[in-house]
Amino acid sequence: MFVLIPEVEPEHLWQRILQNNRGALLAHALRKDTDAVVCRLRFRVPDDEPEQDVAPTLVSVSKG
Repeated sequence: MFVLIPEVEPEHLWQRILQNNRGALLAHALRKDTDAVVCRLRFRVPDDEPEQDVAPTLVSVSKG
């Protein structure tokens, strides 16, 4: 099984502190209890230019 977990990554550090860590918790639980391949995808949210194309960044891939 292959699981993609999308996450929003704000531009500034103080905004990242306010974001929850559900993606990390879900990835940890899946790795611990299953043999799923987990991939967390972070999407950056630009502050100034909303029309800018933003590609996802691969954060981690692991097989549990």
